[in-house]
Amino acid sequence: MFSVKLNKMIITLYSLFLMMLVVFGSAISAHALAGAYSSAELTNISYIINTVPYSISNESIGISTTPNAYAISPTGTNLSTDPYNFSTTTVSSDPTTIFQNSVVSANMSGTNTADASSFFDVFFDISVAGNVSASATYDLFLQVFSDTAAENAYGFSSASIYLFNTTQGTSNQSASQTISFDSLNIPTVNYLDILAGSLSTSLSFNAGDSGSIRFMVEGNATATSPVPEPSTFALFGIGLVGAALLKRRARN
Repeated sequence: MFSVKLNKMIITLYSLFLMMLVVFGSAISAHALAGAYSSAELTNISYIINTVPYSISNESIGISTTPNAYAISPTGTNLSTDPYNFSTTTVSSDPTTIFQNSVVSANMSGTNTADASSFFDVFFDISVAGNVSASATYDLFLQVFSDTAAENAYGFSSASIYLFNTTQGTSNQSASQTISFDSLNIPTVNYLDILAGSLSTSLSFNAGDSGSIRFMVEGNATATSPVPEPSTFALFGIGLVGAALLKRRARN
């Protein structure tokens, strides 16, 4: 008789164990996702120095990315193979086009962040007083999404032109274009924005002045999805102990 009761208790506990495994497995397999995608590009880059004569002393390009910092080079890419948890950046820079791409996704894994910037610099010397102007066409893209209020995603995308008179210490920056969004405390967000247009700026120089122009794009993508606490295991253990005690009391 005792053996029969013991077998029934074991079967009952085993059934509870299987049921909890199914519930817990379903919870783990579900994706609590948050993510962001930022992209910025400057094309048709041009500058006009309305003085004669003048000279270009140097031109340079540069990129910066996180994760994985790259040395100054025309292109750089960081890729990941995890479909739900990753940080990816892609950048490129040359005298006609600069580009940045920052993409992240988080699935119950904490916080993933991607930062990227790309720029093209022109340094020049002025022999006769006059104006310097710079212009470019921009394309900005930003998407931010999160499944629940517990997840958080943030991103921004921007394009700018900076024109400096290094001799006089004055600068005139164009009206930079930026789009940004933060899903903090907002449940079930799927934000999308696209901007396109042109930027331009100008600055006066005296004879003998030196200056520089920077064409720049920047972006950030950050996603946070909290790591599940081990409370499910604790509740499961408490349930097993409670079931065993009830069966023992009923037997006695």
